[in-house]
Amino acid sequence: MYLLIRRISVCIGSLGDPRVGHSAAKMRPLRFRLLPIALLLAGAAIRIWILASPLGGVDGDEGVVALMARHVLNGEIRPYFWAQSYGGTQESMLAAGVFALTGSSVLALKAIPIALSVVATVLVYIIGKLATDERVARYAAATFWAVPFPFVWLTTKARGFYGMTMICGLTAILAAIQLSKTPTRKWAAIGGFAAGLGVWASPQVAYLLLPAVVWLALTRRRLIKLVWVAVIAFVVGAFPTIAANVHNHGMSLRTPEIANSGTYTQRFFHFFDSGLPLAFGIKVPYRGAWHLGLVGIAIFCALLALSVFALVRLRKRRREPIGLLALVIVGYPFIFAISPFSGYMRDPRYLSFL
Repeated sequence: MYLLIRRISVCIGSLGDPRVGHSAAKMRPLRFRLLPIALLLAGAAIRIWILASPLGGVDGDEGVVALMARHVLNGEIRPYFWAQSYGGTQESMLAAGVFALTGSSVLALKAIPIALSVVATVLVYIIGKLATDERVARYAAATFWAVPFPFVWLTTKARGFYGMTMICGLTAILAAIQLSKTPTRKWAAIGGFAAGLGVWASPQVAYLLLPAVVWLALTRRRLIKLVWVAVIAFVVGAFPTIAANVHNHGMSLRTPEIANSGTYTQRFFHFFDSGLPLAFGIKVPYRGAWHLGLVGIAIFCALLALSVFALVRLRKRRREPIGLLALVIVGYPFIFAISPFSGYMRDPRYLSFL
């Protein structure tokens, strides 16, 4: 989303000819070139402020992550969160490593999701540079790191698997782009391993993984010869969840019953009337009220129209890497509506991969 909106808003005329955007970048005032740096600094400052404020407190979910990390230090390693059939424990293992070095503390616990968000920002930059150009990549990465506030706040919450899922999904996207340019076993293995690790972390990796697989299948059919490499790497990455499902009769494959989750159609429209406004930072988390009332609604409609315009302009470039990013956006609400958990929309956690 960040890449596409930025691509249209800063160089709306350059989609047909990338050289136009390159020339415009040279003519841009210094303040525009410094804006990404300012955003990166602002994102860091906001996280420091959150950690020092009541917003940086530890909630129940984070407490479980910390307790599981302590149990890892005692030799108890589980594939999933306690009493759950989903949610990989990679971040608890990372937290255990930090605890072993520094001791248990709130800061040590929250250092994991913040560090993972740094890695995700770097991946957004690399993907943006491959899919568009250097200038758009800088803006996209800086925007991803700094706004909107609800997403920044979520990156300070040790919820167990969101950061790892994001990194695995972005790595799969990166591998797909690299495979489209230079089909090698190395990138097939990287993509397959990231996909497997992501499936273990959370089914939400599907938001990024499925579009990548579909895009490669439709535009790069010659890659069929590398499927075996990706499959082997996938099994290695997903081995903990595969073993757990074999041992427990497919426990993570069963869809849980969630009260008041609504139907598929209701969750699909819920994505637009609540999810996207929260993701854009135009609705208040946990309250659902619009910021600025009718003005906020008008801003949301303008951003939505801009996104649609971007997708329309990119329809002829679907075989290029930017087409993969467009497919992620187009497919997101359809994948979003599958899970009954998406009926919960008090904060934008289920849109953080957009």
